[in-house]
Amino acid sequence: IGAKRVIARVQQEDWAQLHRGVAHGLLGVDVVINPQVLLASEIAKITKSHGASHVIDLANDRIELVEMELGEKGRMLHKPLSKLSFPPQTLIAAIVRDGELFVPVGPDVMQPNDRIYLLGQSGKLEAAEDLFSNQREAHSICIVGGGVVGTALAHQLASDGVDVLIIEKNRAR
Repeated sequence: IGAKRVIARVQQEDWAQLHRGVAHGLLGVDVVINPQVLLASEIAKITKSHGASHVIDLANDRIELVEMELGEKGRMLHKPLSKLSFPPQTLIAAIVRDGELFVPVGPDVMQPNDRIYLLGQSGKLEAAEDLFSNQREAHSICIVGGGVVGTALAHQLASDGVDVLIIEKNRAR
């Protein structure tokens, strides 16, 4: 009907195998999106992180932005950023303190309960996350529910070497 771009939202299980929930140029449609699989991808990224509450892929998955909440204690607190050593290709892009966002510079220090945003090359941020958290990626996961989200999440985690157990009342599923 003359549309310049066509985007389709799908949700049936038949469409659950879309790569990370998005396909381009499928059946003449510019972009096909399965929000349930996108949700599973987001959960998988957080599960594999070392304490992040959000993980956002940028630049075709070459760069990640990770949000972390700092606790009351930590070896990186109260030290000027210029004195801290970060892994290569990572940096603190922003800090939110008392509801105010700012881009930190050398003399700024992180304080308890700050929310920080780490930016870096994909695959390199785990080392930076380890500076602020003692959490590790999950190696064993239990998922309750084997619907589209649970199944897509299980497939993604299993392909990354995570042991997955799904609890589902429908035995065939």
